[in-house]
Amino acid sequence: MPVSRSDCPPPGRAEQITTRIAYLVLGVGVSSWAALVPYAKARLGLDEAVLGMLLLCVGVGSLLSMPFTGLISGRFGCRKVILVSGFIFLAMLPLLASVESVWLMALCLFLFGASIGMMDVSLTIQAVRSHSNDEKDKEGRYLRRETFSGTCARSFYVGDAVKKEDIHAKFEDGILHITLPAPQQQKALPVNPNLIEIE
Repeated sequence: MPVSRSDCPPPGRAEQITTRIAYLVLGVGVSSWAALVPYAKARLGLDEAVLGMLLLCVGVGSLLSMPFTGLISGRFGCRKVILVSGFIFLAMLPLLASVESVWLMALCLFLFGASIGMMDVSLTIQAVRSHSNDEKDKEGRYLRRETFSGTCARSFYVGDAVKKEDIHAKFEDGILHITLPAPQQQKALPVNPNLIEIE
């Protein structure tokens, strides 16, 4: 059974605190890696070019993981994605300090970047979900409750032969019905599109 937004309990203080703690862990972990960069360069005997390519692995991993994180979070939930990516993130930190191979370091940095991207996206989703601007009185009744709305627009070309007066649109039960005559011939796109009124 699908759950509507009004059936979901408002997020509490615990969700806000855990989101902030996760952001703190992410920041401390990234700053820890920044301190390890000179150590890794000296340990592996890297020149600036190879080090630059290795550091690029963090960004590549992050960029490649971000588009899929929203889908994964929608399917499994933000909490599971944050926990798994946080585990990968924390598991990579000691490896970054101890790996002796350039290729293994590249793999660890890729996974480190991917976990950063996943945590960043899922924490942003979690932070948006846990943000609440509702105000209640002492009895728990709402004094102010914000709701959000949006708009959707879609346009398509029907031809020059179809006149605005011949197009009829009706929105009923969540379905937009558009009635228009079939165009006689195809022409180039119009410079100024015509707008129709929806009943």
